[in-house]
Amino acid sequence: MKDFIQSERKEVFFRILGFYRPYWKYVILSIPCAVLVSIVPGSSAALIKPLIDNVFISRNQQLLGLIAVAVVGLYLIKGLARFGQGYLLRIAGQKAVRDVRNVLFRHIHSLSRDFFDRADTGALISRLNYDVFLLQMIAQAAVDLIKEPLTLLWLLGLMFYLDWKLSLAALIVLPPAGWFVWFLAGRVRAASRAGQEYMENLTARMQESFAGSHVVKAFGAEREELRRFEEENERFLQSMVGVIRYTEMLSPAVEFLGALGICAVIYYGGMRVLEDGIYTPGRFFAFLGAVGMMYEPYRKLSRLYAVLQQAIAAGGRIFSILDMQPSVQNPPEPAPWTRFEKEIRFENVRFSYGARPALKGVSFTITAGSVVGIAGEVGSGKSTIAHLIMRYYDVTDGQILVDGYDIRELRIEALRSNVALISQDVFLFNDTVKENIRYGRPDAHDEEIVEAAKLAGIHEFILTLPHGYDTLVGERGVHLSGGQRQKISIARAFLKNAPLLILDEATSNLDVDSENEVEDAIFRLIKGKTVIIITHRLPFLEKADKIIVMKEGLIMEEGSHQELMAAGGYYASLVGRLGAFSQEM
Repeated sequence: MKDFIQSERKEVFFRILGFYRPYWKYVILSIPCAVLVSIVPGSSAALIKPLIDNVFISRNQQLLGLIAVAVVGLYLIKGLARFGQGYLLRIAGQKAVRDVRNVLFRHIHSLSRDFFDRADTGALISRLNYDVFLLQMIAQAAVDLIKEPLTLLWLLGLMFYLDWKLSLAALIVLPPAGWFVWFLAGRVRAASRAGQEYMENLTARMQESFAGSHVVKAFGAEREELRRFEEENERFLQSMVGVIRYTEMLSPAVEFLGALGICAVIYYGGMRVLEDGIYTPGRFFAFLGAVGMMYEPYRKLSRLYAVLQQAIAAGGRIFSILDMQPSVQNPPEPAPWTRFEKEIRFENVRFSYGARPALKGVSFTITAGSVVGIAGEVGSGKSTIAHLIMRYYDVTDGQILVDGYDIRELRIEALRSNVALISQDVFLFNDTVKENIRYGRPDAHDEEIVEAAKLAGIHEFILTLPHGYDTLVGERGVHLSGGQRQKISIARAFLKNAPLLILDEATSNLDVDSENEVEDAIFRLIKGKTVIIITHRLPFLEKADKIIVMKEGLIMEEGSHQELMAAGGYYASLVGRLGAFSQEM
């Protein structure tokens, strides 16, 4: 199990690095800079020997000037090289993180409707923001990942050149230091993973609370919302305290163990200087300087290891989404179909939301150019029919045929381009009126947008707005009334001009005046189209060529409004008993 977990971490790490592959030129160019940066500490340590033995002891003033100039030159080179290295690697890192965010966003939108039924919007936002932000640590750590090992190797080379026995004494503390780093990094990884989950919950809490602010205020629940938010915030804080605790323990621990090594060097090396005339003070202090400098890159590498654990934990959560496959996919070889022309036929269609059956063997035909109403009580399966036609989900059993093709043989994009959906839950983006209408066809010209607005009966109102078509509608269209939002969605449908129109309770949330205005716009919209009307509203059902009456996932009756009322069956009982299709509902 342990080997599996480690191999899984390696896989995540290399998958993260895969996002850096397009920017390999930045990395390659940074390597010479990293080499120059790594050379300077060792070179500075090497200058200590001649400075002490040949300058201070031998009194060579000319050499003193040369060493001073050499030190200035070395650190000038180091400064320029460090800028080049840091700039190049961080640019590569930012580009890679941008790509991760783009890929994740695109992949989330490629997933099917059932994923969004289960997913928490706040959790997804957390993945895109907080988790992707943690991946930037790899970009920042890449600076040290190249530089510090080179610096360490250069200093180790100098140490063994000056005295290999003393080098072994100095390095005896590295194994326990390495074990301690590995131990703490495991704690960092666990705390970081918990922190990411708490941040996900915190983001979800914020998103939900802000979106439902009208409910919060209606019930005077501000204190309760604050309490729940503070609890989530405290959990996140405690997890971050754990990350900070273990991360900050690394440097002092490594420094203390390093001090033990330096202590051994001072005592053993100092005794050799005092007892052995061959072992000069310059050689000893050069070696001591190299040892002191060596622990700095080792300390940075230990912190780097902990940082990588945080990034790998975030990467694992990101790849858990990227590895998901949409339950509804395009066929390998789509049928040569582009536009709806003949009919839609349901043949013994069954569908379940998990364990809950929604359709139980439904069969009917919708002919092109006809207006079909779908009626029934809440939960009877009406909207499920619309969702299956849009192929938000695939049928559990049976098949849906569009112009003779199984709907699963068609390209999803081609199918949905033929359908315009207007639902009761109108969603407007926090953008201008113009762009919300243009959403029906992104390549539409401004003149076409205005024409669509006129047909939807919203043009005159738009002109009264502060900036006309360029007025922001607010989040979810909060600055507009329900009727105005619905008219904008109708304008979208006019602009899309799809041959198949689905109205899913399009006027159920409107007052009487707004409903009448929207109905007029819808009656203009449905002319010359194939229309599926899911509604409780009598004016729409009276216009239908055929009404399909649903109950608990089954078709109870079919026929026109007049035929069904005359039959005195389930439809007529709903109209009479519940008033389900009256205009007053």
